Amino acid sequence: MGPIDLDHMNADEPPSPRSHTQSQQPNSIADDQSSIPAETLQARQQSSIPSASDAPPSQATNQVLFFGESNLLTCVISPGASETAAETQKRLRYSISDAINVRASELFAEHSLPTSSAKAHYLAQEGAFTLPSPQDCVAVLRAYFQWFHPCFPIVDRVEIANRYNKGEMSPLLLKAMLFIGASYCDEDTVRRMGFKDRPEAKSQLYNQTKILYDADWESNEVTILQVLFLISFWRAGPLNVKNTRYWLGAAISLAQARGFHRSQHSSPTNVKESKLRKRIWWSIYVRDRQSSASLGLPSRIRDEDCDIEMLSYADFEEDSDVIIPDFIGTHKSAHGIYAVQMARLAQLLGRVITNQFRPNGHHPDDDERFGLIHSLEEWKAMLPESMRSCETEGGSESIWAYLLHLAYNYLHILLDRHDYTQTQTNRNRSESGPALQAACRVTRIVEDMLSQNLIQFGQMHFD
Repeated sequence: MGPIDLDHMNADEPPSPRSHTQSQQPNSIADDQSSIPAETLQARQQSSIPSASDAPPSQATNQVLFFGESNLLTCVISPGASETAAETQKRLRYSISDAINVRASELFAEHSLPTSSAKAHYLAQEGAFTLPSPQDCVAVLRAYFQWFHPCFPIVDRVEIANRYNKGEMSPLLLKAMLFIGASYCDEDTVRRMGFKDRPEAKSQLYNQTKILYDADWESNEVTILQVLFLISFWRAGPLNVKNTRYWLGAAISLAQARGFHRSQHSSPTNVKESKLRKRIWWSIYVRDRQSSASLGLPSRIRDEDCDIEMLSYADFEEDSDVIIPDFIGTHKSAHGIYAVQMARLAQLLGRVITNQFRPNGHHPDDDERFGLIHSLEEWKAMLPESMRSCETEGGSESIWAYLLHLAYNYLHILLDRHDYTQTQTNRNRSESGPALQAACRVTRIVEDMLSQNLIQFGQMHFD
């Protein structure tokens, strides 16, 4: 995308498009941000903000379309009935040639309304292109990678580091990451950014992200998918249509349309891209199950529609030769363990919701319930030793064990809640011990997190 020069932009001067030629790249940002003048770092990122109408044709290349088995195209182009399952799987994805892609982009541009100066002026006035000071921006991103990224690893840390160092980050993605990071950074950083409190910071950063999204300021579909997922953490009012489920539903639709839910075998994607796709999909899956359970609404993702491989620890391996800035943090084994085990637990959560909370007053299937309890205990038994117990020495790294066990006990409560709510005449509440025991364990974990000042960093999985 062609960058926009915002080095000297003010509220009364909208951004103007540059040519598609690559601008001179700045030097890398040092780990110690205090050694670089604030205005220099600010210009690096702001000078790379793209114009929605100024995307070069190369942005449209290397695209792949996904069509499920029921689509007639899979029959039309079939070379014969003797194909293997692997060949059939491969035909679910179709690479679009550069020539077709470029022409399609040109046709779209011909019939699209150009980005008017009034629109750019409006976005600038709304703060869509305004960033915190470099020091505060780094502090918020540091909080993002320390507390949120281990739970939902939807971005490539190395890629983010490279793009941020060069001032080439998507403004839409950067705003969305700042929106999330504002939930975890300290209060002093929030106030230095010009907000009176955390709710105001989150509200304004969400709105700035949203208006950039609505303006179609980004063409990369993976970036759009990442942004949709991030803004699904916006807590809208109870009557606000664009709430968690709205944005999460949009993310699910886009991910499924691009085949993120299907097996990565025989896929045209490279290994690095395949790992990212899996991490994005399983993050969406976990969030779908969590929001469905907490809100009492149907899951959007059906397991029978998916054959994507389960997340594995190998999906978190990174290029060890790349120097990553300090604020990006380091990947630790506990992060991968948490993400993988939470994905497995989310599968069980989906089965619990289906079995225990059926419409029309249908009673739960006891056989299935006992099977789920057995699966849940198997899940716990298979946890690595470091995560099998919450009796840790404390410290910030213990949060991942705490969060896994909170989720584990939450599933126990869901499984036994029906029994507990039965009247004394139908069921003796003394038989509902597992639910009460799980609730007691949850209370103890929360108390431990409070004593270690970790509660504010915990993912609100079931809100």
